[in-house]
Amino acid sequence: MNTMKEIVEYYYSGKFDDFNKYLNDEITWTSHKMPNVQLKNKEEVCHFLYNSPFERFTFENTNFIQDENRLVVEGICSYLNREAKKVENFYCDIFTFNGNKIVKVSSYFI
Repeated sequence: MNTMKEIVEYYYSGKFDDFNKYLNDEITWTSHKMPNVQLKNKEEVCHFLYNSPFERFTFENTNFIQDENRLVVEGICSYLNREAKKVENFYCDIFTFNGNKIVKVSSYFI
């Protein structure tokens, strides 16, 4: 069985086939910055992940905070904007687990 950190690392490395195995069917995924990312089930999350330009982004996880059923990940997301200038955003994602299934994700970035 994979640890919460190992499961979440699948997401940040773009290994969605591996990551999606750990999503609860009734997962909710909320972005507190992007109103279009208010996902209500596994099907919506998978569709979003496979249809986003994920390869444009580089994630550097800088801190992990864990308790019994939550893993908080802080980090820096880098990408090139339309003018080919490097942009960095800071993120904090809170993954809530029930057993080895993710039931909720709350995503914050600035």
